[in-house]
Amino acid sequence: DALSKPFDNSILLEKINALIQG
Repeated sequence: DALSKPFDNSILLEKINALIQG
């Protein structure tokens, strides 16, 4: 789905940002 991909990407970005920020 076109909506599924951006959603997954957003979750990944949030997790990465959380790791970077600690």
